[in-house]
Amino acid sequence: MNPIAQVSQLEARGECAITESANCSGIMPFCAEAISLMRSHPELRNEFVNLLASMRRPEFIAVCVHALRWTQLNELMLSKYNYAVKNNDWRAEGALRTVVDAIDPSWEDAEDFYAAFFCEPNP
Repeated sequence: MNPIAQVSQLEARGECAITESANCSGIMPFCAEAISLMRSHPELRNEFVNLLASMRRPEFIAVCVHALRWTQLNELMLSKYNYAVKNNDWRAEGALRTVVDAIDPSWEDAEDFYAAFFCEPNP
């Protein structure tokens, strides 16, 4: 399976984990694997950016945005957020706000919900 499809599959599996447990941190093993995979394929960065921007699980996207810190991804997510606000799409705005908040290096959720990944040494 190609890396793009693998990351997409990891998001789907992470979504199931959150749905079953109702716990945001349940998505972390899937995010960690996706982040590792994306970092190991820098030649596919544009494809990964587009994939993340099209995903539907804000928790998954936010964790990846915070970990990867890719300028292109951050700008794209900010653009999507601003578009949602401009067009009064408040449903999208709420989900995208989570992702935009994750751009901040001191993102509160990294410590509160995802500390096992962000507060412990990780590869």
